[in-house]
Amino acid sequence: MLRVRIAQFGGVAVLRATWLFIALLPLCVAADNVEPAGMACTGSRLIVQGGDAVDVSLACEGGARAIAFLSGLGLRIPERLRIEVVPALPTLYGASPLGSYDAAAGRIQVLAYERCATDGPDKLLFDQPLGHDLYRSLVAHEVAHAIVQANYSGDGPQVVPQEYIAYTTQFAVMSPALRATILDSSRISAFAGEHQMSATLFFLDPPSFGIAAYRHFRNQPDGRPVVWRLLRGEAQLPHITD
Repeated sequence: MLRVRIAQFGGVAVLRATWLFIALLPLCVAADNVEPAGMACTGSRLIVQGGDAVDVSLACEGGARAIAFLSGLGLRIPERLRIEVVPALPTLYGASPLGSYDAAAGRIQVLAYERCATDGPDKLLFDQPLGHDLYRSLVAHEVAHAIVQANYSGDGPQVVPQEYIAYTTQFAVMSPALRATILDSSRISAFAGEHQMSATLFFLDPPSFGIAAYRHFRNQPDGRPVVWRLLRGEAQLPHITD
């Protein structure tokens, strides 16, 4: 069986189809209740391990926003979700990921905020510098992958369901101002339907896939049926040949 690891990069995402599958990730949630393996986020099922006080606060908030959005769509939230804040993630083909989700291990990892906020082309998402708002959305993207994994019941590849829902979550939890800035600067239109939700587009241009996915979701009278068709493997997606 193909194992999946999903990683979000600043400026670029890479997918390697081998036995290890690599691709692309004003509520204030306090963190308290020290546990041996991390900090439990108040009022949620999240635990944050590593990082400083800023990292923990942003990770708790981003994760809580993802939980609120996806639970509102009817998804089951795992009993515990652990976010590891790390000083570095392994490079892949010369690119430095900002966050990743390892489905085989159920492991969510995000780069520490201070490292993400460092100037440079690898520290941009959607051509935007990584401020607090965008960082929270990065965390939400990776947490969404873990929640999708817990709810997926289809038989086919998870790439499109995972990325459609993770990117939709990421845009949904952004502030309206940041979301508008990104969408207004993009010429990417919404997917016209499931037949356009191509994994190939994601492989070649992850940000464009994400924008098209969110625009499609937003255009629906009710996005829940689309999400659940993806989760159940019922969506009529483009066929990918081996």
